[in-house]
Order: sequence, then structure tokens, then C-alpha cells
Amino acid sequence: MLCSTLDALNCHEDAVKAGVLHRDISIGNILIRLKTRSSPVNDDRSDKVRQPTCTGTWQFMSAALVKDRNAPHTFVDNIESFFYVILWLSLMYSPSSMSPSDLTAFIQTVLDPKQYEGTGGSAKADFLMGCSALRGLTFEGRESLPPLLNNLATLFAARYEPEPSEEEKALLSQHAGTALVAHLLAWKHQERLRWLESHDYVTNLLTRSIQDVADWPDNDHAELQTLVVSERGRKRKTKTGWDLSDRPFKKPHLESGSESTLA
Repeated sequence: MLCSTLDALNCHEDAVKAGVLHRDISIGNILIRLKTRSSPVNDDRSDKVRQPTCTGTWQFMSAALVKDRNAPHTFVDNIESFFYVILWLSLMYSPSSMSPSDLTAFIQTVLDPKQYEGTGGSAKADFLMGCSALRGLTFEGRESLPPLLNNLATLFAARYEPEPSEEEKALLSQHAGTALVAHLLAWKHQERLRWLESHDYVTNLLTRSIQDVADWPDNDHAELQTLVVSERGRKRKTKTGWDLSDRPFKKPHLESGSESTLA
């Protein structure tokens, strides 16, 4: 999963450098080729960088676009979408310490919020800034996942956190060039925003996580997790059109020698 996402992220970076912005980073639009590399698909969802209209799959859209559908769609929104792809697949296909009821609540309120007058609210941004759902979260046999998810959430939280106060900025100026500066909130905020100016930081995080071979099981396979949904809730569909039930996704079917998407 991480290897496929990393390949797609690298392809996305190449597209951005060519002046093209993919409009829908989601699990259904990352193509897995068994003998080559993975890449974003659905080229009709690509356009010139920074076109100020919003499209995409609801669960994987950035917190900025979920809250304001008229916000400019930038490549940073797409990098954030790659995080939600990893988060969704990790939670839905890896046994974890999160209970089925907590998982269901998280999916429904954070990743698949209802729209009210064109906005999905700020639950996604609040999750990034608080990271409460990730605290103490563990995955069976996948020790690299929790720190990766926490690091990514902390990174993207910088987009939604309040600007550092004047006092914090003054401290930053006062201690510039000293060892103390690395401990200042204003400096940490500034650094995370700088890391989001390119794909490099996220690419390095994924690469290091993948290379921690000891943190991955030998028989590393997907295990679809169960959601708890009321009878009334069973009639509801997610924004992708999938039924939100105790088996929310069909397992991918792969013809011999062909290709598949992440879901």
C-alpha cells in the first residue's frame, strides 16, 4: 500500500512540475501495475495548476476544500489527499487498537462528513490539529504506521493552525541563529509550512517508513475491518457511492497479468 502510494506521489510530483494538477487523488484513482509502477489515473481529472475550482472524492479531499468548495485547489491539497488515502487504507484494512464503533465514528465524522450548504465543516482540520484519534493507536505487526500517520497529520496541521502570535514571532527574531530557535512554536510552524512547498518531505517520510523492514510482517496482507452501522445507517451511501455498511468495500478483483486500483 505504501509503495503504491509513494509511486503515485512521485508521478504526481512529475505532473505538477509539468504544470498539470490531478483533480481527484483517491483510492479509486491510484493504479497498481504488477510489473511496473503505480500512478494516479483518471487523466480527465487533471488540469492546469491552481485552477480555482474544486473537484475530487469527498473522503480524500483536503480539509481546506471540504470546508470551502470554492477554495483554490493546489498541489498541496493533493499531497494532503495522499495522507487520507494512507489513513483510510490503514484503518480499513489493518487490524488496529481502534474499536469498530470508534472506527465507524471516525470514518463518518472526519473522513465522510455530511455537507451543509456546501461545506463539510472543520472536523478534518480539527482532527489534524488535535490528532486525538491517533494518540495511542497501534496496528498489529505494523509498527511503522502510527509514527508515519502522526508525522503526516502534524505536518498538514500547519495549514490550519492559527498564525503564531506577535510575542512568538518576536521570540523567533530574538533567538534567530541559536540552538533555542528549534524549540520555538513559531519556528516549528514555519518549518512545517516550508516542508509543504514541495513533495520532498512527504516522499522522505514514506520512504523511511517502507525501508523499516523490521516493522512490517512477513505475510503483509490486507484484512478488511468491520464498521458498526445502524439499520437506518445501512441505507446511507458514502460520497463515493459505496454503501456504508459492515462491509463497505468489495475486495479488489485482479485478472491475471492485469492491473488494479488501491480499492
